[in-house]
Amino acid sequence: MSKQIVDGHFTTVEAEQFLIHPEAKVAASQDTSITTPVSANGAAGVITTQDADANAAGATVNTFTVNNSSVLAGSLVFVSIAAYAGTIVTNGIPAVHVSAVANGSFDVTISNSHPANDLAGALTLHYHVM
Repeated sequence: MSKQIVDGHFTTVEAEQFLIHPEAKVAASQDTSITTPVSANGAAGVITTQDADANAAGATVNTFTVNNSSVLAGSLVFVSIAAYAGTIVTNGIPAVHVSAVANGSFDVTISNSHPANDLAGALTLHYHVM
């Protein structure tokens, strides 16, 4: 439990309000390519991609749509890399961000931060919708 000030008054906030319980997480995998949309209807989850192939130095990026009934146009969506099947540096340096948010979906863009080596490997991504 923590205390915070709201409109000049102290209130108590239960930390439990901000936890995502394991049973609330969903999992989805891309079927055919790194740009194939996925459906992952939950406030939090894990997405396994096909092999990313973004070229070195950001010459190309890979973007795919996540269809999610929890998302509203004003939602904050966070995405992070949990695992990369390629070897960091040898197979590029993957970076990921949410590039668009709309009612019922968000777009994830995967880019490569390495100046010379292309990406070559699938990614495991975590996301959280607020």
